[in-house]
Amino acid sequence: MDEGQGVDEGQGVDERRHVDEVSGASEPVGSLGASGAGAPNVRRALALLVSSFLALVGIVMVAGVYVGLVASTSRATADADVPCLAAFSAGTDGAHVGYELAPPRAVCTWSPSGGSQERVDVAQGSGALLGVGLGLAGVGVAGVVVVLVAGRRGAATGSSTSAD
Repeated sequence: MDEGQGVDEGQGVDERRHVDEVSGASEPVGSLGASGAGAPNVRRALALLVSSFLALVGIVMVAGVYVGLVASTSRATADADVPCLAAFSAGTDGAHVGYELAPPRAVCTWSPSGGSQERVDVAQGSGALLGVGLGLAGVGVAGVVVVLVAGRRGAATGSSTSAD
């Protein structure tokens, strides 16, 4: 048997116990003790889990919008139905495909026959999906920061009061 652990034979259950080396007090391993100090850790872990999940879902949604936009642009460029995309596929100077972040879209710009520059929307992502994804990511990251800062402040306050 390990030092500091024992068996409570009175209940017929193998119960591990932690013995405080300073005071000699014994309490079951994993118990909350008199102060209930373990409960906030469960709430904190759950808050971190939920916040992290929200942030991850938001990031995946944002990534999905832009990956879908790039895929749509690739398909449109391969089809080359639009004169600008045909010029871009042929490597014509001045034909360029670029991306805009908000609203998410792909734009082809070129100057046909040396004339004025034309701009054609090639593909467009869902602005609503992007907004929801950014919102979830923001709420999730903010939640993680709040939980971590609150935990740090609680630990700092707890250590200063225990010294009294």
